[in-house]
Amino acid sequence: MAISNSMPYSFVVQRVQEIQKVIDVLERLDQGSLTQDFNNVTGRVSLDTKFFQQRLDLNHIAIHGHSFGAATAIVASGVEKRIKCCVGEDVWWSPVEEVWLFFV
Repeated sequence: MAISNSMPYSFVVQRVQEIQKVIDVLERLDQGSLTQDFNNVTGRVSLDTKFFQQRLDLNHIAIHGHSFGAATAIVASGVEKRIKCCVGEDVWWSPVEEVWLFFV
């Protein structure tokens, strides 16, 4: 199904895909397959990737959003089965139905 070219709808699709990528990265961190070589952040904010290995509880992923973020959270939790809990506050419902049909 084609999705509207209007910004709110395309932004929700983009954000859901970004959430899926974040979960993929978290899985790789937990498995230890994302090594320090992929981490280009240095200094005080550097990330020791080994710290996360086998420490993340990816069976209980939750997502929260407000307004447009809530619409994104709702669609993401419906599409991404790794998300187990969703909290939406003051949801902007307008883009949810059309974007949901894009993913199904």
